[in-house]
Parts: sequence; structure tokens; C-alpha cells
Amino acid sequence: MTTSEVVQRLAHLIEEVSGNAIPAGHLPFLAEIAARRAAACERRDVAAYVEALGAGLLGDEWRSLLPLITVKESYLFR
Repeated sequence: MTTSEVVQRLAHLIEEVSGNAIPAGHLPFLAEIAARRAAACERRDVAAYVEALGAGLLGDEWRSLLPLITVKESYLFR
């Protein structure tokens, strides 16, 4: 699997788990985040990270990953 395919797989997993769709233009950003998270989780590469994440082997990793890829924005009526 190429790096691009791995990142697309991660984007699909994110959409399944959180409902957040990652636009194609944001995939390079997602690849960068995935590489940092793979290192933090002591995975050999992004492919191993995505595989472990998809298999549920990383415990609370979703709690660490999702805030890094979502925009926190709120609207208040003023």
C-alpha cells in the first residue's frame, strides 16, 4: 500500500469513527499528523499506525488524534 493509500485509509477510518470527512486537499496535513502520532505510539511507520488504530490496538489514541485534526469553532448569539 502506498503512503497516499494509507492516508486515505486513515481518512476513511476517521469518518467512520467521528463522522468528520477529511477533504482531499487536507490529506497532506493528515499525513503529517499521522507520522507524528505513529512516532508517539512507537509504530514503525504510518501504515503500522493506521493498521493498529483500525484494529483497536491503540487504546485511547482516538482521544489524542481527533483534536489534532478537527477545528474547534463555536458560534454564540450575541
